[in-house]
Amino acid sequence: MAFNKEKMQKYKAIAAQMKFPENVEALGKVTGPDGEDVVTLSFAADRDIVKDLYVRLNDQMSVLPQQTDTMLAVAGAVHELAVGKAVMQMDLIGPKEIAALLTDGEEAGDAEFYAMLLMVMALKNALTSYADYRRVNK
Repeated sequence: MAFNKEKMQKYKAIAAQMKFPENVEALGKVTGPDGEDVVTLSFAADRDIVKDLYVRLNDQMSVLPQQTDTMLAVAGAVHELAVGKAVMQMDLIGPKEIAALLTDGEEAGDAEFYAMLLMVMALKNALTSYADYRRVNK
């Protein structure tokens, strides 16, 4: 595992403080093979600046506490990378940017990389949702 334990704790704490946006303007989901949502990411923006971002993990992930800790840390990192930035900048968030916050320069392990990919997929789906929202609500 390449994620730094102290950094994981910092970003898990950020994830724990996230609140569901009052006015959701974007919603992105990643579903598992069983059709259940694995990760749901939502955000609200003001003048195309992200003001609130929330990540919900499937309750069944708690079966694997290590995986849940990793996903929460990744969610907190994405929160830090996105809130206060232009919505368009969120398209530049990928595993490399997330790993830069959670590692000391090492390569992420397989489980960590998978968690980052799930979060990025949810983020990309939320961006598509936001584009649809903006098209309708100019």
